Amino acid sequence: MNKRSLLLVGALVCGALIYSGFRAFPLLMLDGASAELFLLWLDDPTQYSNGYSHSKFRSVDIGMTESEVKALLGDPMSERNSTSPRVPWDTCWSYSNAGPHVSETGRARDVFFRRGVVVEIGTGPWLD
Repeated sequence: MNKRSLLLVGALVCGALIYSGFRAFPLLMLDGASAELFLLWLDDPTQYSNGYSHSKFRSVDIGMTESEVKALLGDPMSERNSTSPRVPWDTCWSYSNAGPHVSETGRARDVFFRRGVVVEIGTGPWLD
C-alpha cells in the first residue's frame, strides 16, 4: 500500500470512530462507559416509553414539576408510589422497562418526585 492509500484508510477509520462516538455520546453521558460495555455484551434489551429520547431525558432537572416532566417526556411506562418515610420520594415515574422499580435488565430511566417536584433522577444499567 502506498502512502496516499494509508492516509485515506486512516482518515476513514478516524471518521468512523468519531461518528460512532457522537452517536454513543448521549448514552455515555447518562450511563457511563462501563455500562455501555456491559449492555453491549447483553445486546441491550431496553424499551422506552413513547416519545422518550436520551437528550430529552438529560434535560430533566431537580426542581421541575410533574407537568414540566410530562410535557418534556410524555407519559411514563409505569408509575410507583411510596409511603415509606425512609425514601426521599413519594412517586417514581419509569421511562424504561428496566430498573429496580420494574425489575427488567437494561437501562433504568427513572424520575423521582416528592410532592410533585423532581428530587432525584435515576439512570444506569440494571441487571435482574
